[in-house]
Amino acid sequence: MPRCSTKVTGPHIKPQDLTITTALSLSLTTGKVPNNALSPGNAEVLECAKEADGALDSMDERFEQRSYRRFLLPNGLKILLVSDPTVRKAAASLTVGVGAMSDPEMHQGLAHYLEHMLFLGTEKYPEAGEYQQFVSNRGGYTNAYTAGDHTNYHFEIDPEHLDGALDRFAQFFTEPLFNTQYLERER
Repeated sequence: MPRCSTKVTGPHIKPQDLTITTALSLSLTTGKVPNNALSPGNAEVLECAKEADGALDSMDERFEQRSYRRFLLPNGLKILLVSDPTVRKAAASLTVGVGAMSDPEMHQGLAHYLEHMLFLGTEKYPEAGEYQQFVSNRGGYTNAYTAGDHTNYHFEIDPEHLDGALDRFAQFFTEPLFNTQYLERER
């Protein structure tokens, strides 16, 4: 069983205060996708989510049906799950705590360059553009941006295709190709 942490930093933390500033974080927003609908490949996330039940309750009166679960995976990945039955799309966002201000002096623009290179194929899905096509063909969109202190990658998709999109999305951060044929094109 995973050792998860549900410690909330502060007695009155609100969902809008959960700005992600750590090295690596993931948040999921899903419509009517219950926790048990996650694939077996996401078993660790599911187990931690179950342990975190009630760790962070909705505190925003504007969204009475929205519920939150926040926890830490054993590998240090911070997770914020948001469930809202009024939302018609599923979405995921991953923020890496490295941005333009982390660029080496001799390689300005490196963080933004790497943001683009991640989208150009992985070991499991080597075709450049496959992820974007998968998501757009299933009612969604993809995007990313590089800020001064972080880089964010995100997508939105019809809920029944969340699992396939998450699988493709996760590959960027575990097995990117950094295919040399696209090095010059992305400069």
